[in-house]
Amino acid sequence: MSSFKKISNNIITNKKRFETKLLKCPDNVDFSGLNVSVCIHCANLDIFKKQIGHIKNFELFTWNRLQFIINVVVESINKDELYKLINEHFKEGKFIIIKSKNKGLDIGGFLRCLKYIKNDDHIIAKIHTKGRDDWRNGMMKIFTKDGIYTSVMQLQYNIGMIGNNNQLWDFYKNINMSYGLSINKLCNMMNMKYNERTLHNSFLIGGTIFMCKKNILNDIIRHQDTLYQLCNEKDNYYQNPGAFQFELTMERFLGFVVYHYNKNIVGLI
Repeated sequence: MSSFKKISNNIITNKKRFETKLLKCPDNVDFSGLNVSVCIHCANLDIFKKQIGHIKNFELFTWNRLQFIINVVVESINKDELYKLINEHFKEGKFIIIKSKNKGLDIGGFLRCLKYIKNDDHIIAKIHTKGRDDWRNGMMKIFTKDGIYTSVMQLQYNIGMIGNNNQLWDFYKNINMSYGLSINKLCNMMNMKYNERTLHNSFLIGGTIFMCKKNILNDIIRHQDTLYQLCNEKDNYYQNPGAFQFELTMERFLGFVVYHYNKNIVGLI
């Protein structure tokens, strides 16, 4: 589906929304040439327990390397119980456990995880213990066996990121374009070229549970420490969401950066 819109400064946008249906995973699939890092921000152990069934589906495939990086929020998680869950449910893959405060929420946790990404990784998955059940359940469907297979196959082409179709948000709609100035500042900080046309033509995965090509995150990885320092660690999001402007900007920046590198985001139906 394509649409043309005229916006300010005589910019004409040519937007195309990419969607794909779930593919059935064949028995003989071989991903042994791929390195994958699964980044998980764990702020609620009860929700993490509900997600384990999806997360461990990565072990159903043969990878060259599979690592799970879990950022554990120390003030709300019993680490011994977490270790017990990992030992009970997972058989393959290397685990890296990071302990931190809930600084920056899932965005801060993701930035912490990125510090342990390997240079030769091909695919990154971002998961967090999203509190809203309907959103989380829909977003996690890309991590069924068929969902992982479909996502990896899509990422072999000109697709940079894949997530739940219901969370594929158009930058031009709602309030997303109001983050343009903040995204421009992030680009300047990271020596990236900001292009307003690119922003208008972008989509994002709202809620930021997705799989993506590792290379589109390279700039973010290089500036991980600086970005993490900008995260909020003092306020409660539900009491004062306006204090999390940086985190909300990063949610949208993760979509923009895909189009910055001339890739597309696809929504899994």
